[in-house]
Amino acid sequence: MKKLVMLTLVLLVAALVFAQPKAEPKYDKASEVKMKGTVEEVKGVPGSCCTEKCIHLMLRTDKGLVEIQVAPDVFLKDMEVAFAKGDKLEVTAAKIDGAESYLAREINMNGSILIVRDDQGGPVWNWKKG
Repeated sequence: MKKLVMLTLVLLVAALVFAQPKAEPKYDKASEVKMKGTVEEVKGVPGSCCTEKCIHLMLRTDKGLVEIQVAPDVFLKDMEVAFAKGDKLEVTAAKIDGAESYLAREINMNGSILIVRDDQGGPVWNWKKG
């Protein structure tokens, strides 16, 4: 009986630890780059930029295919912004430490500029919460 109680307790603690939301990657201004490319794919990735579904773009650049983490889907819908395969973009982004992807700060699509992070890299979608 004691073993069963201990096992249940260990499983409960493990479930709580693994259920914690993963921390959002930090924007590293020192690694900021500008890149031009064409959208190959638009993906919704749960929990990658907050607790909501985040939009990621697979961007074909002169250096190959690059993954760009943009912003929560809800924020982009509020801004009436949608991306589609074939869109030509110029993106200002910073490399995510330890990953092969980037965090977008600014996206220029045909002269329309979408700002998803402030000059320090803080997400602008958090502004409406404060």
